[in-house]
This record gives sequence, C-alpha cells and structure tokens, in this order.
Amino acid sequence: MSSATPKADKVIVVDDSPDRTPTGTSTAGHLLSNPYYLSTRPTPTSSSVKTPIFNPYQKSSCQKKKPANNPYTAVDKDGKRKFIGGSEQARRNAQNKKKKGTPITTPIDQERLNEELPRTMNSLERFYGALLRSEPKAFLDAANSSSNAWLALWETICKRVGLQPFHKPLSSTYEVPKLHFDLRAALVLEEARNAISTELERVWKSNGKQINKAKTMYLRSHLVEMIPASQHSKITFMNHKDFTKDQLYEIRPGSVFQCIPRDRDVNIHNVILGVVTSGNREELEMHKRFQVLVLRNLPPQAEDTEWTVLPITTLITELRCFEALTSTAVARVGFVNSILGGKTPRHTRFDSVGEILEDKKSDNKENTILQYYKKENPKKGNSMFKIPLLNPTQEKAASTFLDADPNTLNLIQGPPGTGKTTLLVSIICRYYLKGLKAKTPPKLLVCAPTNKAVTVLAARFLKAMDQDRCNCNVLLVGDADKLLADSSKSHRKKGNQRPPPDTMENERSMESIFLYTWIQSIIRGYQKIQSYFVPGSDARGFSIEDLYIMSQRLGKRLSNSLPDLPKEIKELTEKLTDRLKTVKFGGPEHGIGALLENLVKVLKTFEKESIWGRLVNSADVIFCTLAAAGGSVFRQSMLQVTDLIVDEAAAATEPQIYIPFQLRPSRLLAVGDPLQLPATVLSRYATDRGLTKSLHERLMYECNYEHIILDVQYRMSPSISVFPSRRFYENRIADGDNVSSSSYTNGPCLKSRQPYTFLQVNGMEEQMHGGSHRNMAEVKVVIELLKQLRSLKEATDPQWFSSDRVRIITFYQAQVTAITSALMKEGLAKKVVVATVDSSQGCEADIVIVSFVRSPPNSKAILNQQDAGFLTDDRRMNVALTRARYQLLCVGNASALGRMQGAETLLQLVEDAQKRGVVEVQGRQQTNAQLEMFYG
Repeated sequence: MSSATPKADKVIVVDDSPDRTPTGTSTAGHLLSNPYYLSTRPTPTSSSVKTPIFNPYQKSSCQKKKPANNPYTAVDKDGKRKFIGGSEQARRNAQNKKKKGTPITTPIDQERLNEELPRTMNSLERFYGALLRSEPKAFLDAANSSSNAWLALWETICKRVGLQPFHKPLSSTYEVPKLHFDLRAALVLEEARNAISTELERVWKSNGKQINKAKTMYLRSHLVEMIPASQHSKITFMNHKDFTKDQLYEIRPGSVFQCIPRDRDVNIHNVILGVVTSGNREELEMHKRFQVLVLRNLPPQAEDTEWTVLPITTLITELRCFEALTSTAVARVGFVNSILGGKTPRHTRFDSVGEILEDKKSDNKENTILQYYKKENPKKGNSMFKIPLLNPTQEKAASTFLDADPNTLNLIQGPPGTGKTTLLVSIICRYYLKGLKAKTPPKLLVCAPTNKAVTVLAARFLKAMDQDRCNCNVLLVGDADKLLADSSKSHRKKGNQRPPPDTMENERSMESIFLYTWIQSIIRGYQKIQSYFVPGSDARGFSIEDLYIMSQRLGKRLSNSLPDLPKEIKELTEKLTDRLKTVKFGGPEHGIGALLENLVKVLKTFEKESIWGRLVNSADVIFCTLAAAGGSVFRQSMLQVTDLIVDEAAAATEPQIYIPFQLRPSRLLAVGDPLQLPATVLSRYATDRGLTKSLHERLMYECNYEHIILDVQYRMSPSISVFPSRRFYENRIADGDNVSSSSYTNGPCLKSRQPYTFLQVNGMEEQMHGGSHRNMAEVKVVIELLKQLRSLKEATDPQWFSSDRVRIITFYQAQVTAITSALMKEGLAKKVVVATVDSSQGCEADIVIVSFVRSPPNSKAILNQQDAGFLTDDRRMNVALTRARYQLLCVGNASALGRMQGAETLLQLVEDAQKRGVVEVQGRQQTNAQLEMFYG
C-alpha cells in the first residue's frame, strides 16, 4: 500500500462559529457560519485515522436504514418538537423570561429612577418613591448587614430626595436647623429601608422561594392608572369575596405590599412593591377594593390581571417623621433654638421634702397662677373639674408651663410612680379654665408615642371633667382599631370582662370623643332614647329623668362641637328636650317617637368627612398619638394649635416628637424619663448614629437643659422602691405618705409575706432557635407562685389574675413562650399576663414576678460569656423593678447573675438582696429535660 496521505472524504459538518458576519466576509461566508446551515468541506485527518465531525442530521452507515425523517418536524415521546427554530426559540425565551423573572428595569431606566425626585412632588410620593424605586432584590440583598449592599442602597435612597448620607454619630447641637433635621431624615429613611429588607427576608428564603403564605391575597387588578408627572402607577385591586378581619387590618394607608402577577413564577425578580394609598374601612367592606401606588410605570397589560398580593410592613410612622423633618414649618417653630440645644442651660430641682435647690425664676408668675387656681377651685371643688391635688414639685412643674412665655420649651422628668399622669390631668384642666378668660380660646394638643398612653391620659381627663357643667370640646384622633381596643382593655384591667353598656353613664367613653365615631355616638344616643318609646324595649328600664338628661347632653355636644350646626337640627334637639321635660312632669308621650325618627334620619345624612374638619377646628383639647398628629385630617383642616404637651416623650425618637410641630405650637411641654426604655429602632446603623436618643436625653444630659424632676413616688412599697431610687436616681426619689403607711397592702402576699423577695433558683439557661433564651427551672418556680396565689385569693377575689393584680415580666421572648405554655396546662394562659420588659413600660400591678432567665451552666461558662445580654441595660432593669405596687418577686440565679460580665446593676441588686436578707433558695436543681416533661 502506498504511504501517501489518503485523500480526505467529503462529509457534512455543522459550523459552530459565532452567529455574526465578520468584517470583510461575504454573505455566503456568513451563511456558512450559521449553525442551521450545512456546509461541505474536508475533514481534518491524521496520518492513520479519519475523524469525521459528528452530524446529528446525517445517517450513520452502521445504522439500519429507516425512512427519512424531517428534523424540523420530529417530536419526542411527549409530543413536543425536538428542534426549535429561530422565531420559535425567541418566543419561548420571551415566555421563560416572563415566567421565571428578569429585572423589571433596564440599566438606563434604573439610572432615571435613581435621579432626585422633584420637590414639587407630594411628600408621600417622594418618601415612597425614594424607597420603592429600588428593585425588591436590592432590599433582599441589603438584609445581610455583613455586606455593603445595604449601604449602597441607603445612599441611593437618600440621593433621590436630596439628602446626604453620613457615617458619624449625630452631634448634640447644630447651629443650622436644616442640617439638624436633614441628618435625622436620612436616618429615618435607613430605618424604613431596614424594615422593608427585614420583612422581605422573612418572606423569602435565600434560594428565592416564598415561605410565608399566611396573609397572601389573590386579587384582580381592576384598573391601572399612570401618573404622567411622576411616571408612577396606581393599581386598583378588587376581591371577589369579603376581606377577612386580619386582611382589613393590614390594608391601611402606608402599608407596603409585594405584588406578583399570577401568570409568573413566585420569584423575587417578579415582585413589584407598592404602597396602599386608600384603605377606608367602609370602602373595603362595601366595594371590596383598595388602591396601591407603584413607584414605576406599569405596562397596559397589568390591568385586568390576577395578582398574588402580600403585606410586607407598614411605614406610616416613618412617613410622618420624614414629612415633619422635611417641612419648613417644623424648622420655624418659635422654640427651635431650644431644640437645637442653644438655650442658656439651667435647671430646677427639688429634694424629697420639696425644698428648692436651685431656682432662678421669679415667683411673681407662680403666685398669679396659684391665686387664680385657688379662686377657680375652692375647697369644695371646682364646678367643672375635679382637679387632682399636687405636691410642691408637681405644682412648680405645672405653674412653670402654664405661666411660660410664648416660644418656650419645658422639660419634666418623671421617674416611675411619681404621678406624671396626675400632673398632666391637672395641667390640662387648669389650661382650659385659664383659656376661658382669653379673647381667643387656646387649643391644646396632647400627644404620646403609644395608643395606650394616649387612651390612659384621655380617660383620666374625662373622669376629672363634669360633662354637665363643662363645655370643653374633647377630641380623640387616631387609629380606631388600636385606640378603641386599648380603651376596652382598660375596662378589663379594672376587673370588667367587657366595656360598659352604651348607656348615659357611657357618654364619656372613648367612642364618644373619637373623631371617626363621633357622629355615630350621637346617633346611637338618640336611638337609645328612641327605643324607650318602643313597647317591650329594654330601654324601659330608664326613667324619663335619665332620658331628659341624655337629651340635654347630646344637644349640648352637637351645638358646642359644631357651631355652624344647621338650624333644622338645632330646632329638633331643642324641641325634643322640651317634650321630654313635659313628659317628666306628667305630659303625654305622643309624637316624641316621630320627632326622634326625624332627628336620627337627618343626622344620618351628614357627610362624615365634612364633619371631621369642623370637629377638629372647634376642639379645645385634642388627644392623639405623635404619628396621628401628621394625619391628613389635621392638614386638610389647616389646624394650628396653641400649645403642645407630649407624654412619655423620652420613649419617642426626636423625629417622632417633631411630627406635631407641623401644627405650629407656640409652647412645648415634654414629660418623660430618659432612664426608662427609649423608642425601638431596628436598624443597627441608625441606632449607632443616635436615632434612639430622645429629645429628653439629648437636652438633659448633653445640653444641660433646664428641667424639673418629680421627686415623690406613690406606687411602690418602700421596700421595693429603695433600690431603684438609689441605683438610678441618686436617692432623689422619696416615698409618698400613701406607700409609707402600714396599711399599704392588698391582702395576702406570697412566700415570706415581704414586699420584696429574691428567689434563688439553680436553673440553667437555654438558647433557642433565633437567639432568645429560656430557663425551665424558673418557669417551674413562676408556675408554683401563681398556683399559690390562686389558692390564696381565688375565693375572695375572682379577678385575682387580672393585669391590674398580677403580672409576669421577663427579659426574653422565649421565656414568655415557655411560661405561657406552662400556664396553658394550668388553665391560666388567657388570664395571667406574661410580657417582656419592653411591653411592660407604663404598666403596673399589685404583684409582679420578674424572671431573669440567664444562668450559665458553670463558673467557666460565666467567665467566658461576653455579657448578660438584655440584663446589662439599666433602662430595662429600671422598668422591670418598678412595676409592682405591693410585692415584687425576683426569680433568678443570684450567685451566677452577680458574676456576669457587664452587669454592674445586677451585681448591686444581688448584693442588696443579700444584705437585706431577702434571698430565698428554691428547691433542688433539675435538668431542663426533666422540667420540660412537666412545663414544656
């Protein structure tokens, strides 16, 4: 055989070169480069073997001959075509992108979305636009604090509203108001960013699978509107069935929702974030629809589409803070220089017997108010109010504010049990009385950071007011679900299992002064009178005298609160009162029923929204939360208040305090205690930069601003108060005469019958999933204490378990869960309150049991432990140790707690208990496994 290289065979090959036409090549050459075009060319060979390139479309010579098949029409066993051509492939790629998800915006679009939003845009769109123009995936990536994704996202968010991110802690003082407010606005945006990131992380696993479906709603987009000026869109969602109670609670303005078209995979790339802009309860219940603002332009096909909708978080407080911080009105309040820390420092303090330690103020104004107060309030009591008596320090604090010049800020520090609420009720009563002599009646706005604090103060004020003699228009504004729920809880706290019935005695209830139920409460009052004249009605239990008084009160409320009340209604109310007076003296009842029917019918025609603004403008005293003070009802009514009082001011962030400043108050009275728990801020970065620091804390401790400390406590038995007073307040707090009395008790006490006991428990802490801790040995002791209390008091006090009687406080949520589970086995889970320290601020009870939880297994573990966690926070310790009236029982491992790192207060607490001989050892040590068999 010849050794020459054999001539290469010709085979059909598929060219795998790139699908493009190279420069300088012909179209024919380009065709050869296309993988779907076949070419014939020599096969590369070696000296010994021919190596043909494999062609799937060429028959093998070794294969059995079969009928020729068209590769373009061949199908697999499922009936799907094996080969996919160019146009079909493009269609399928588009469908896959739609299904599996791709970033919604192109880089160019995203660059446009990152531009600064116009200042002409309304504040709601600017706030949510700054946040929600970012991709949901960016928020999810930013949830990992170890990466720099959150920092880049925060900087982008700030850029959109013209704010400058910063990386140093806030300064105590700023000369320029705009800088002071802008820096805090940037931190508010970071807190909002953190809220969205955290909640999205909870909803989604790291692999992109959605895990939380409990609150998911399946809705149809009824209408999609584009806002041309901002390129934002509004989606109107409709439900084919009624919303559940939980869904109604979630669908409220300011709530952020994630929305995914149902024809796409549940994937983070397909998520669209929006914010609820309309969620009126009646609209939701009647029409089953609400509106969501999407901060981007949606395509037309988004309309009439099925969506998966899930609530993520609510940012209404952050929105109101942002609006206040970027408002020019806030920077123009008359006392802004004091806010910035620029006022000449001085402070007034009193010792335990009320002597003035330092007082540079003249007594002239104080004498004036005291003379006026005594003149208006003789010993028999004022005809309008039952004004609480005050001690010398409280009186000084009250007169200092009431006599203060315009454009002033007053600070009062109120340690636990020192009568902050009593002081404020006295101030509000006297403020109204003093305003009666003014040419223009003043308006007082009373705020607090929590619904509970607002309702407690409003209820105490209503109790002090004689509604038959006083024409004070009182209004409560805020969230009905929360404010009225807290009102109901306050009734149960006093031993009532439900609020009192709607009778004439309930005219001063929260519903009667609540803005959004005000007109309904009037209608219900007249309907109650109307039902009396229906044969067989329960209302027949009332006397005509009762109905006459009720009619007088209702008519007075209408005429006082709505000065422009239509003449027709005035005549009807006056005629009704006159007719009831006639019946009272034996006259006929004929015609009263028809009169009442006509009156109720007319009242029902009132447009609620039109009444709200008139009620706000006619109110003398308005109670609301700090966040509610930024609500639309105040803006639309153009309300301007004369003065502002903030209760629990130290439990609010500075931006929250600034929200009511938009109503341009002339003076501010802030009452709180910076030595108790501050506001909750979840962003670690915002916390480190100083967002949790309250106005009280900054002005008192960093600016040495003038303040008055209330120095007599009326809550705790002296045995309980002695340690907190010494440790936290430098022994400045004295005990009131009431608690110092030997009769200050509430029946049998537990254990040794002492007001204060530390129960030594040799338990062992466990760290649960999520990082929280529990201690089963302490759970056992707590349950035994409650069983003992039940046996002592159940016969004489059926409400022995109410939140006003007994409360269990612990520092860890896992311990709350463990104790609640054990209580369930005793049938007490829904009766006895078990709460964390954070949720116990502002509460008090006759008997308080505190479980400390932390107890490392051995001495080595104690030494190696970095710190005692929550137990190192003196503010939490202060709250936990000052909730009890008659008896405080601390449950913990005293020997271990005293040696834990960074817990100086714990060490002193243990040493104090040992010196006073109040430590009692409880039982033998058992393992957690043994204890969990019975209490787990």
